[in-house]
Amino acid sequence: MNLSPLRVALSRLVSPSASQAEIRQWITCWGLVVLCVGAITLNGCRAQTTTQSADDATTTDVAEQTIGSVTITIVNSDKTASDESAEAREPLFEKSFDIGEGTTLESVMKKIENPNVVISGSGVTAFVQSIGDVETNAERGWTYTIDGEFATEGIGSTELKPGQIVRWRFTSFEEAMADESEADESETAQGDENE
Repeated sequence: MNLSPLRVALSRLVSPSASQAEIRQWITCWGLVVLCVGAITLNGCRAQTTTQSADDATTTDVAEQTIGSVTITIVNSDKTASDESAEAREPLFEKSFDIGEGTTLESVMKKIENPNVVISGSGVTAFVQSIGDVETNAERGWTYTIDGEFATEGIGSTELKPGQIVRWRFTSFEEAMADESEADESETAQGDENE
């Protein structure tokens, strides 16, 4: 690329004899060139994103190949674990989702449309702010277990494996930990009975 015309133009602009009109003309010319290059670049990016399907946009961390499925269950938040009514045992939501290698719980939760799931943050800072009309507050929030074990990572860091069951419940941290302790005691008692 021959830069000599550009060098000549620049040397004329920085010389003491350059008029303000020449400086303005040079700035306007190069400003238009930059604007055109920027518009072409943005137009190319926009065309690329409009060709993506809605599913591609919501599952950015799902590999192309499906390796299995997981089940997401959301239990009725108004009922406690000790409530034996049929309504308390019925899930508010239950559905299986296909997953790929490296699929996070965050990406699967974003697929749920009804009840509406609101996620704050993303990646390692992602957490479920609300499900349906039930919103996290200072005392209670949405907690989840995977295959009956209380989760220790955020939804953006939790990679799912085929066959797992994720169960969401609106509870306090203490209630969630108590439920896990009761489940551990129940498993221990069953193990003792089997021996």
